Amino acid sequence: MATPAGTLLTHTLYFEPDPPQAGSSDNADPTLNLLVTNGGWTIVRCTAIALQIPAGSRAKDLVADGSAVGVVSVPEGWSAREPVHTNKFARFTFVPDQGFADIAQQTLRFVLAPVPLNDEVGVAYPHVVETAAPQGQEPAERSVTLRMPKFPAGVRTRPQPGTNLAVFAPGHEEGDAPVVRVAHGASVEVAFTAAPGLARTLHWRDSDRGDPVPDGADRVVCGPLTQDTTFTLQTVSEAGGETVSRYDTVTVAVDVPGHPEVRVVRASAGPQEIALPTSPPAASLTLGGDLDIAAGLDVVGSLTASGPLTASALSGASLDYAGTVTAPAPLDVDALAAGTLAATGGLTATGTVRMMRAGREELSSSGGTRVADTDGLLVATARGTRGPVHLAVTGKPTFRTTTRNGDGALVAPVHADTRMSWAVEGDVGEGEVRFYWFALGL
Repeated sequence: MATPAGTLLTHTLYFEPDPPQAGSSDNADPTLNLLVTNGGWTIVRCTAIALQIPAGSRAKDLVADGSAVGVVSVPEGWSAREPVHTNKFARFTFVPDQGFADIAQQTLRFVLAPVPLNDEVGVAYPHVVETAAPQGQEPAERSVTLRMPKFPAGVRTRPQPGTNLAVFAPGHEEGDAPVVRVAHGASVEVAFTAAPGLARTLHWRDSDRGDPVPDGADRVVCGPLTQDTTFTLQTVSEAGGETVSRYDTVTVAVDVPGHPEVRVVRASAGPQEIALPTSPPAASLTLGGDLDIAAGLDVVGSLTASGPLTASALSGASLDYAGTVTAPAPLDVDALAAGTLAATGGLTATGTVRMMRAGREELSSSGGTRVADTDGLLVATARGTRGPVHLAVTGKPTFRTTTRNGDGALVAPVHADTRMSWAVEGDVGEGEVRFYWFALGL
């Protein structure tokens, strides 16, 4: 059986104290925290979570000796199994006491200590494996590899000024309290003490490169936030003839969207009715399992489902479905968007079926960033550059290429609702670099 793609739960690692410093006597025995949250709309049934941290003396290893790491706390109703130690990794497995746990809006926190880092500065890649499934389905293993940078111990000849890093609601006023939890999809204002003349970068996205902070700025607006987010402000200065980086970090929790109430009302005469709330949150009906309809289904607005949808006839203005639509009878909708469409009775399109929007959009040749409103392709081309030029496109993951003899091209797929960035580095000279956006979608 093929391994399911992507984890259903969101897994975040952070150290206390933070940031973790390799080979630092002040950071010899830090605490490692694993936060597990449900960033989706569907309740997830979980039967196990395993954290594997690399052990060794390399830059990509986290600790020198995995046997020194222990579990100090787990959420209520969970237990830790006996850890597995080898010369390459240490694996810690956590299981619910009753055999499974239904995770909706709660946050699970697993704490390991001490976690003594090895002496090599670099990036370690801990691995998390969850055994989970949407409620009502059979749990299966899904895995994700996380990035955990290990910073050098800061050599400073003078005290560094405080940054007063905090997160506020956009447009906040003096005296307003910082926020520690925001609604799903909200934007925030990350504020800090201005430092004119110093290079600063704000790291908060899943990207190899952060966002440069304008010189002298004291705030940056970030969003929308869809999961618990850690903001790390990097300040680069000179001290004693050496370049010194200071890292200040703050984390904001993001609420998981709630599920509206659904009531099934049986009238004294006539069919049963499904009543949805009319006050916020907006009325909606989400089905996580099977929906079998013997007759017809008439939809005035849009129909969204996450499980198999089978009906003798479908009629609606819009059908938006990420799974498989099986239509043995005629399928009649004005607008259809589906991950997989199986029409055993035939599919007829009287108009034109398009997968690519007409034309292309030329983007800024100096680089930029935006959120993709649909799936698409970001294409970069370089011609006649003076020296080697590096082209990069970031959209989970990052794609890069380097020109040869002054010419080069890069094609990167980007998913909808993903923040994509494009950039060029190197001596373009009299040559030219162009970026184009090709939007896909029916």
